[in-house]
Amino acid sequence: MKKTKYSIIATQNKIAHLDHQPDVRINGHSVDRGKTHRYLGVKIDDTLTWHSQIDQIVKKVSAGLAILKWARALVPQDTLMPLLSHISTIVAQYGVVLEMPIRETPEATK
Repeated sequence: MKKTKYSIIATQNKIAHLDHQPDVRINGHSVDRGKTHRYLGVKIDDTLTWHSQIDQIVKKVSAGLAILKWARALVPQDTLMPLLSHISTIVAQYGVVLEMPIRETPEATK
């Protein structure tokens, strides 16, 4: 059973002090314990926090911003602006606050 996992949902303190792992089996096949699970596209962990989901979003947004930062020296700003708009929409939807200084061009200061 590759995809089937079980979770023990409890507080971080209780999970840290578990004295044994239950032996879960389905039709004689052992089922492994998973600490995080994806359910309807959202990652949750065994303490029902959003930490893994937020970490994944931050990584995606950071990667996009890193590409834009690298590309801004090579690509005209009018081409970068729609990409920056898309990334800022993602940031607004998920409430992730990141900073990326935007290079001012002589046209922008007029």
